[in-house]
Amino acid sequence: MSDCHDDEDIITVEDAVYEMDAQVEESIAILGASDSDNCTYSMGYMERQALFACKTCDLKSDAGICYACSLTCHHEHDLIELYTKRNIRCDCGNSKFNGFECSLIKNKDLLNEKNAYNHNYKGLYCICDRPYPDPEVEIEDEMIQCVACEDWYHSRHLGSLPPAEFHEMVCYLCVAKYNFLQYYYNDQVNTPDIDVVSVDKEKESKITDSHFSPSDILTNEEKQNKIKKNEEMCRLEKLKHQFGNLSNLYKNVSFYWNDGWRSSLCNCAMCLVTKSLSLVCKIFYVAFLQIRLSKRKM
Repeated sequence: MSDCHDDEDIITVEDAVYEMDAQVEESIAILGASDSDNCTYSMGYMERQALFACKTCDLKSDAGICYACSLTCHHEHDLIELYTKRNIRCDCGNSKFNGFECSLIKNKDLLNEKNAYNHNYKGLYCICDRPYPDPEVEIEDEMIQCVACEDWYHSRHLGSLPPAEFHEMVCYLCVAKYNFLQYYYNDQVNTPDIDVVSVDKEKESKITDSHFSPSDILTNEEKQNKIKKNEEMCRLEKLKHQFGNLSNLYKNVSFYWNDGWRSSLCNCAMCLVTKSLSLVCKIFYVAFLQIRLSKRKM
């Protein structure tokens, strides 16, 4: 008796599970912690959620609405899908909407003072400041989201073309802003199979370094000794000594990261209390950014 199916048509249990996991990951990346029935306003400035901007409402300025409000309050409106954004509180029905009320939660604050907006809320993207899809451009191009500024970029405008496989992208504008990332990226490029630090080891490292505090009262000699000791254990300092000045090598270049790259970032006391790094810690060290945000077609 001949086989009914070719071998290549056979799907194993492992294949099916992998496909389901991929679909779950895709859903998380697109919707974040969104709820289709309940407005997220009461949850405050959420770490990550799916957001939309309304083109139908008469808005005074940029505003973001949550997934539930997009389905309920704005279900017949022309919406801009923003995918996931972080640290945004739902604006639906506040003073920006000129009398339009949220049907899910009444009496919201007039404004969400901590919300920050970019040109995506106007339906514009990339350094070219154009809509997507662009009716004036026939070139088909992938849009990739920067995990730092959260803007979306045409791959052709990123200064360096994306590789066949990568996990996340940091645009060249953010690379220039957080230029210390060039040392970690250079290390990844030159040692792609590096054994990154595990989560448990990160926790141990934080505990070990916890006695360092900028408020400690120390003599000058003690401070110098602590700084010297910290430099010896600081991975970033070691990479700086190893690679030297990399500014010319990575000028106007976007970075494409492998999965798990954040675990290679140094979290010693000096890095965690340095002003330039503390901002990045909020962006790169938090758990919700472990989901796939890059390499997504809009």
